[in-house]
Amino acid sequence: MYPNQLSARFTLGFSAGVGLAKKEERLNHELVPPHKIMAEGDKKKVLEKYGISEAQFPKIYSSDPALTGMTVKGGDLVMISRKDSSGEYEYYRLVVKG
Repeated sequence: MYPNQLSARFTLGFSAGVGLAKKEERLNHELVPPHKIMAEGDKKKVLEKYGISEAQFPKIYSSDPALTGMTVKGGDLVMISRKDSSGEYEYYRLVVKG
């Protein structure tokens, strides 16, 4: 299965009225990394650590399926924790309305 086919199936599953339990099952899948909203103080520390502005972060839409059940608003910073065979890594995304 190609990545574009996977995302099409994933999107169709959410838009086809799948129940909340099914959505939570998908969000708890081993391939979906945990997402966490950063507190304002932590957000400032991350900005200082990398010496960048908010506008320079990659974006994530507030309607992204991975944020289902989270109360997010534009300007929030989301930390995504990914693991692989070589370790655990943190990625950051700035929430935009959408």
